Amino acid sequence: MKTPSIRSPKSFTLIELITVMAIIALLVGILMPALWGARQTANKAKARAMISSLSSSLQAYYNEYGSLPTDSGGVVPSANPISAAERYRLFEILTGRDVTMDGATAGANPRRIIFMQYRAADYEVFAGNNTNFVDPWGIACAIKFDDDGDNQVEIWGGATLKTASFAIWSYGPDKTNSTINGNALNTDNVASWQ
Repeated sequence: MKTPSIRSPKSFTLIELITVMAIIALLVGILMPALWGARQTANKAKARAMISSLSSSLQAYYNEYGSLPTDSGGVVPSANPISAAERYRLFEILTGRDVTMDGATAGANPRRIIFMQYRAADYEVFAGNNTNFVDPWGIACAIKFDDDGDNQVEIWGGATLKTASFAIWSYGPDKTNSTINGNALNTDNVASWQ
């Protein structure tokens, strides 16, 4: 006569459960780098689109007024990328919200033309409700104008963009503008000239 088994035929053994958990952990370990890479690619594409939109807005402003906002009392060009306050001023000019201190007349965008539409999620709001152009990694985009009228913009590492009135770039996933041996070699940066 057979003795009845203590184990129910519908239950899993501890070995079976551990095996299933090990298989799931292995699959997660294989898929995570692929998902991370896809996310970085998507962020770079988003940064590229934002920089392209800003570049197109600056070009549309130029086509409308015959000069960039730097030439019409808007943003002050310098040897360094423009400051947070100047990026905010540029944002106001391109979105048609640019007004003088008395509030009665427009400043660098007198017709109050909207050159750029934006989603609030794509821009950082900081002290005083000022808005700033921010890349997908949460760092303000660098914007630099031709500061001496020679139609060249010096970018990081001493490199120069010829026939350019402005340059816009994101520092990318590493959030730095690093150079290697003094050469501008940072492959993760996203820029308007690439």
